[in-house]
Amino acid sequence: MTAPALGVAAAGGFAGLGLLAVVLAPARRTGRRLVLFVALVVAAGAAAGAMATAAPTGTDAFDAFWRGVAGGGVVVLATAASPLACLVAAAAGLAVATAVGSDVQWLAAAAAGGSVAVVVGAPGDRQLLAPVIGAAIGASLFHLDAFDGGVAGAGLAAFPLVPLAASAVARASGEARHRVARLALLAGTAVVLVVAGWGVAAAQARGRLLDAVESTRSALAAARGGERDRAAAGFAAAAEEFDEARRDLSSWWARPVLGLPVAGRNAKALHAMATAGARLTRTATDTVASADPASVRMTGGVVPLEKIRALEVPIQASLAALERAGETLRPARSPLLLPAVADRLESLLAHVANARRDAEVALDAVRAVPGLLGESGPRRYFLAIQTPSELRGTGGLIGNFGELVAEGGRISLTRVGRSADLNQGGDPASRRVHGEPAYVARYGGFRPQQDWRNVNMAPDFPTVARVIADLYPQSGGQHLDGVIAVDPIGLAALLRVTGPVSVPGLPGPLTADNAAKELLFDQYLRFQAPTESTRVEFLGAATVAIWERLTSSTLPGPPDLAAALGPAVTGKHLLLHSRHRGEKRFLSLAGVGGALPEAPGDMIAVINQNAGGNKLDWFLDRSIRYRAMVDPASGELRASVVVRLTNSAPASGLPPIVIDNLRGAPPGHNHTYLSVLTPWALEGATVDGREVPMESQEEPAGRYAYSRELQIPPGTTVEVVLRLQGVLAGARNYNLAVWRQPTVRPDRLDLDVELAPGWAATELRGLVPTGGASRFGMSNALDRDIVVGVGAERDG
Repeated sequence: MTAPALGVAAAGGFAGLGLLAVVLAPARRTGRRLVLFVALVVAAGAAAGAMATAAPTGTDAFDAFWRGVAGGGVVVLATAASPLACLVAAAAGLAVATAVGSDVQWLAAAAAGGSVAVVVGAPGDRQLLAPVIGAAIGASLFHLDAFDGGVAGAGLAAFPLVPLAASAVARASGEARHRVARLALLAGTAVVLVVAGWGVAAAQARGRLLDAVESTRSALAAARGGERDRAAAGFAAAAEEFDEARRDLSSWWARPVLGLPVAGRNAKALHAMATAGARLTRTATDTVASADPASVRMTGGVVPLEKIRALEVPIQASLAALERAGETLRPARSPLLLPAVADRLESLLAHVANARRDAEVALDAVRAVPGLLGESGPRRYFLAIQTPSELRGTGGLIGNFGELVAEGGRISLTRVGRSADLNQGGDPASRRVHGEPAYVARYGGFRPQQDWRNVNMAPDFPTVARVIADLYPQSGGQHLDGVIAVDPIGLAALLRVTGPVSVPGLPGPLTADNAAKELLFDQYLRFQAPTESTRVEFLGAATVAIWERLTSSTLPGPPDLAAALGPAVTGKHLLLHSRHRGEKRFLSLAGVGGALPEAPGDMIAVINQNAGGNKLDWFLDRSIRYRAMVDPASGELRASVVVRLTNSAPASGLPPIVIDNLRGAPPGHNHTYLSVLTPWALEGATVDGREVPMESQEEPAGRYAYSRELQIPPGTTVEVVLRLQGVLAGARNYNLAVWRQPTVRPDRLDLDVELAPGWAATELRGLVPTGGASRFGMSNALDRDIVVGVGAERDG
């Protein structure tokens, strides 16, 4: 039986039983038995309230008390109110329960039906039925879906009780009203005294909390600057100030407020924040005293592995403290918090969550990095130097490569070469890609096993790294433990750490400011034919020079190093893959893994591959506009992808290696192989408004790839539009992952997500409203992978 049918049946049944009782029951009842009966119903109503879940104070015992008072009070009001008031209250309760939903909606329907008998019955019957109706109304209101302890939920629950209260007051005698007024005055005076006592304690605590926050900020600044003693003293001072604030909020004159609805919630939240602050700063004091991350520096090409291992215990302690802080703070959340308290609580929770993620990465780092650096034996890595001015899936053509060996924390560059060397190494005719059938099916036609320039066409870096590790020994190399990919933008970030280097053939030093442009474009102007061999030598010399400076310098500690390399890492200009299973989690958390997203949900990736054998992607600008229309009820999704490719290259005046096209197109024409990755079926596509077919294949990561070769003349823009459709599981919690290809310049990204009519957002992640309650978007530079989302519910 459906819920509405059950409600109708319950209403009819209770109405019928009530009327039957009116007809069959005796006309008179003794007063003592009636009082006992009402007392039992009041007790039942109080018990039902006590067992509900509303938490007006945040303290279990006090919450149960107030719920019991409310549950029994509804019965008392119903007993004292008029029959008509009972009917109106029951009808209002049923309306509210029907509108917002209730676990026991049938009770509201039963109360509405039974109240008919209260209206038509004799006085004695009303005296028996009214308390029962009151208990049913109270029980149904305590289980409203919207009754979350917040002001709005409490208002909905209290609304049907207004006619009961008004009628009970109107029917009460003057003596009874006088007693109620005196009781209210006494209760109000007690509340004022309790709140005043807490106000004094809160005023004392406020100054100490502000001082504690300021001491924490100073300590953090000192820690970042390597001033360990000053940082430890600052954290210790902050811990003492937090403790003093916590003691103020726990004083005997402050504690009674915990029993008051609303006020108790806010007092408990402030106490939780002071407690968490004290614990965290005390742990920070111990951590600063026992650990010095800044001392973990590579000097002379050697990383001190024992100092890395020594960080594990203090990081574990910090992580445990952050977990305890979260456990302390999360229960303090409540819709009853004042905005100022709620904002500070959410801010602190966000800081704790971010710090916990950082601590998890740090813990994984101290466990994984020693292995990556050859703690238990030599590790060999392929160094792929990519050139995004000639695009490939993971960034750019691998023109140069190196071989790194790490052993006992010492890192050596043992080989530098060109991809042409690998093409000629081993037996080219017998080389095969093993264990990657999806990769072979998608990219086998580009002959990556014979031409290393096409090895990294797949956008998923772990897949590419496994293929490189497979092909390198077949191309004259040795067994690999992992693969590192870096492009000139990543090398520029390294130069920001090491300082400038001198490279033969370059008039001035190679610096963090000029390295990207010099290595991606200017070198082709500087070393033109017949000095092409000089240019090749220059690339190798630049790689060696940067490496020698890196291994001969004393690098900053991990915090400063991470800050310097952070943009290059998030932009995927520096990638790392290890073939050792235990290290993959760290690489993923650190943001250097380069994998396509595996999480379920919506996903979009736009990938260009240079098909002209030139460097025209230096001049390529891309914009991506993605619009998705989602029906959370059915999961149906319709989307469109608009990719605009602008070629700002000139038609002449540049060296052939930059501007000519191996596909026979005129100079300056960018011949590109465009792919759009998505989980959804393709309905149709256009290029500059003209319907065109698209290649349809599967990527190794389990997405569809819709591709087409395009020619973009100099100074023009080509617009490609794809229309998509599919069915999304779990559409009430919509997630969209946007994957970034590491191009020379970040793409321009515009997102537009629209919910079907009748749906509204309950949560926005990375999106902002752009049109009412059902349309959201964002517009930004795509300088990293992003994930955005919308939580949805029925509107109204």
